[in-house]
Amino acid sequence: MNIQIKLVKECSKGEYGTCQIINKNTILVEISESKNKDKYEFFVTVLHELIHAWVFIMKANGVKMSIKKEHKWIYSVQAVIIKALTFLKRD
Repeated sequence: MNIQIKLVKECSKGEYGTCQIINKNTILVEISESKNKDKYEFFVTVLHELIHAWVFIMKANGVKMSIKKEHKWIYSVQAVIIKALTFLKRD
Protein backbone atom coordinates (compact mmCIF):
# COMPACT_ATOMS: atom_id res chain seq x y z
CA MET A 1 0.00 0.00 0.00
CA ASN A 2 1.34 3.41 -0.97
CA ILE A 3 0.26 6.52 0.86
CA GLN A 4 1.03 9.70 -1.05
CA ILE A 5 0.98 13.02 0.79
CA LYS A 6 0.53 16.10 -1.34
CA LEU A 7 0.44 19.76 -0.32
CA VAL A 8 -2.23 21.65 -2.26
CA LYS A 9 -3.11 25.32 -2.27
CA GLU A 10 -6.67 24.46 -1.20
CA CYS A 11 -8.67 21.26 -0.84
CA SER A 12 -11.69 20.87 -3.12
CA LYS A 13 -14.34 21.69 -0.49
CA GLY A 14 -12.27 23.97 1.72
CA GLU A 15 -11.18 21.23 4.13
CA TYR A 16 -7.95 21.27 6.12
CA GLY A 17 -7.08 17.95 4.51
CA THR A 18 -8.54 15.03 2.61
CA CYS A 19 -7.84 11.34 2.31
CA GLN A 20 -9.02 9.25 -0.60
CA ILE A 21 -8.48 5.82 -2.06
CA ILE A 22 -7.03 6.17 -5.57
CA ASN A 23 -6.83 2.45 -6.37
CA LYS A 24 -6.27 -0.83 -4.50
CA ASN A 25 -2.63 0.08 -3.87
CA THR A 26 -2.72 3.85 -3.38
CA ILE A 27 -4.19 6.29 -0.88
CA LEU A 28 -3.82 10.03 -1.50
CA VAL A 29 -3.67 12.51 1.38
CA GLU A 30 -3.98 16.17 0.43
CA ILE A 31 -3.09 18.90 2.92
CA SER A 32 -4.32 22.46 2.37
CA GLU A 33 -1.57 25.06 2.61
CA SER A 34 -4.12 27.89 2.96
CA LYS A 35 -5.90 26.29 5.95
CA ASN A 36 -2.86 24.94 7.81
CA LYS A 37 -1.02 28.18 8.51
CA ASP A 38 0.84 27.20 11.67
CA LYS A 39 2.88 24.09 12.51
CA TYR A 40 0.40 22.76 15.06
CA GLU A 41 -2.53 22.87 12.62
CA PHE A 42 -0.38 21.27 9.94
CA PHE A 43 0.81 18.42 12.20
CA VAL A 44 -2.68 17.69 13.52
CA THR A 45 -4.13 17.67 10.00
CA VAL A 46 -1.45 15.30 8.69
CA LEU A 47 -2.03 13.03 11.68
CA HIS A 48 -5.80 13.10 11.21
CA GLU A 49 -5.59 12.24 7.50
CA LEU A 50 -3.04 9.46 8.12
CA ILE A 51 -5.40 7.92 10.66
CA HIS A 52 -8.10 8.02 7.96
CA ALA A 53 -5.68 6.12 5.69
CA TRP A 54 -5.14 3.58 8.48
CA VAL A 55 -8.92 3.12 8.79
CA PHE A 56 -9.19 2.58 5.02
CA ILE A 57 -6.55 -0.15 5.27
CA MET A 58 -8.29 -1.75 8.26
CA LYS A 59 -11.64 -1.69 6.42
CA ALA A 60 -10.01 -3.34 3.40
CA ASN A 61 -8.95 -6.11 5.78
CA GLY A 62 -12.40 -6.74 7.23
CA VAL A 63 -12.85 -4.16 10.00
CA LYS A 64 -16.40 -2.79 9.93
CA MET A 65 -16.94 0.82 10.96
CA SER A 66 -19.60 3.39 10.02
CA ILE A 67 -18.54 6.87 8.90
CA LYS A 68 -19.91 8.36 12.15
CA LYS A 69 -17.99 5.82 14.24
CA GLU A 70 -14.91 6.31 12.07
CA HIS A 71 -14.62 10.02 12.92
CA LYS A 72 -15.35 9.42 16.60
CA TRP A 73 -12.62 6.75 16.67
CA ILE A 74 -10.17 8.95 14.72
CA TYR A 75 -10.64 11.87 17.13
CA SER A 76 -10.08 9.60 20.14
CA VAL A 77 -6.87 8.11 18.66
CA GLN A 78 -5.71 11.58 17.61
CA ALA A 79 -6.20 12.91 21.16
CA VAL A 80 -4.05 10.15 22.66
CA ILE A 81 -1.24 10.78 20.16
CA ILE A 82 -1.36 14.55 20.67
CA LYS A 83 -1.17 14.06 24.42
CA ALA A 84 1.82 11.73 23.98
CA LEU A 85 3.58 14.42 21.93
CA THR A 86 3.81 16.57 25.05
CA PHE A 87 6.49 14.16 26.28
CA LEU A 88 8.78 15.06 23.40
CA LYS A 89 11.31 17.82 23.76
CA ARG A 90 11.13 20.75 21.39
CA ASP A 91 14.13 22.52 19.88
